[in-house]
Amino acid sequence: MLRVLLRPDAPGGYLELAATPDVIPDRTVAADLKARRILILGAQLQTLATLTRSMEEYETRHYLAMITAVRDRGGSIFVGLPNLERAIAHSPPRGAGSRQTALRYLTENEQLGRTPARILVAAMPKSASTYLCSMIARILQRPMTSPHSINDPVGVNVDRGDLLRSIEVGGVVHSHLDANLRTLAMLRLLDLNPVVQTRDIFDSLASYLEQSRHRRYADAQFDRLDAAQRRRITIMRMARHYVDMVASWRAAEREFSVLWITYEQVRDEPAAVVRRVFDHTQVVADAARIDGIVSTADPAALSEAERGALRFNRGSSGRGAMFTADERAWVRTLFAEYPDVDFSIIDRTHA
Repeated sequence: MLRVLLRPDAPGGYLELAATPDVIPDRTVAADLKARRILILGAQLQTLATLTRSMEEYETRHYLAMITAVRDRGGSIFVGLPNLERAIAHSPPRGAGSRQTALRYLTENEQLGRTPARILVAAMPKSASTYLCSMIARILQRPMTSPHSINDPVGVNVDRGDLLRSIEVGGVVHSHLDANLRTLAMLRLLDLNPVVQTRDIFDSLASYLEQSRHRRYADAQFDRLDAAQRRRITIMRMARHYVDMVASWRAAEREFSVLWITYEQVRDEPAAVVRRVFDHTQVVADAARIDGIVSTADPAALSEAERGALRFNRGSSGRGAMFTADERAWVRTLFAEYPDVDFSIIDRTHA
């Protein structure tokens, strides 16, 4: 009976079976059929909002999202919630109305609607972003999550399943994301105003080089290299990401409201920066609480050990002077790929 009714050219079979769930002993199959029935009849938010009560309906909701994402992408069906989340995150930003409805429901269902405020910070590595995000998280009394992939030795790639889970719990998402199509799709779905944190590219490279001396990845022996080798490897590994990241967020400004903040601003006026972040993201925070949290985290009032815990080195602008003129020229060569982008925010000498 199932084979006859589930023929792709006979969608009426889904409708008949899903309308009589008692004849289907397997709960998973019933959930799958129920999701397909919703798609055939036309998915509506009101219909999807009813899928929140039982375990079967919970499964139906996720099957619905999986089916719609797979149908639009033409890929194979994944199994398991983490893979489902990846399929959703990797879906294109535009698509069939049924897919958009399913995605909107997944990200803005009743439970997530009660989730505390979400703030997304996309930061250049070594730009004092951990310091800033930790202060914001303490003000919100929500977690700071850094959903970086453990498979990435550089530390800039994101595990998108973990990213979705971090968005679900609310608070601050501390990332090094560029504004690629997948990132922009999630901004649209979640209606987020991103915060982008930058630093002079040569200072960032110098700070990353210092951190890399303690890296432990495979059999890497970075600390045994001479100074010139360490500088050049750092440039080859990180400069491309820094330049692409800034260029992508500049392009994203055509559609999104992007707040740009710098390392120096965070270092010199942290309270003002935190207020700008809250204003930009339209998240409400008590002014007295902002002042109190920022004052207790002021690098000037902290010991060296306490600053280390926040991963913040106060007064360290200009560290990029270690790079030679030739090495600086290599980095600036990357700017040529984006002739319409102003890179002065990460290179003060760039015109």
